[in-house]
Amino acid sequence: MVRDAEERDLDALIALLSDVQAIHAKALPDIFRSDLDADAAKGMFRETLGKQGHTVLVAEDAGQPVGYIWFEIFDRPANFYHHPRRAGYIHHIGVSASVRRQGFGRALVEATRSRLADAGIDEVGVDYWAFNTRASQFFASLGFEPQHHIAFAR
Repeated sequence: MVRDAEERDLDALIALLSDVQAIHAKALPDIFRSDLDADAAKGMFRETLGKQGHTVLVAEDAGQPVGYIWFEIFDRPANFYHHPRRAGYIHHIGVSASVRRQGFGRALVEATRSRLADAGIDEVGVDYWAFNTRASQFFASLGFEPQHHIAFAR
């Protein structure tokens, strides 16, 4: 079951975000903190839950949150090099390690696409770090195709 996140889900959202944070901190410890500031993250989620154009959904298993997705609808006006664009953008997605590969992530993305379609939007984007081959494979299996690369040098 996928539903809108509520205030009562904040602790579960922090736990799920902490799992994702740990993956990133292990791969890129010079960029990602291993000590997630739970209070700041809770404040961010609390603010996001009431923010216009932003949606946080929760996937449940036996009544317990086991995954979440946070997406935004954005409207980009035309400028000198872009056409106007209305699309969705996935900021976060996380599924508890204990239930990965059981369809919860797919259900969250499908629910996101459904919500966007209801708003007349047929395009959704996401970014993920190059080390994250699981994310790459997951999103490719859902029809996402890379369109933009960002590279850093040190």
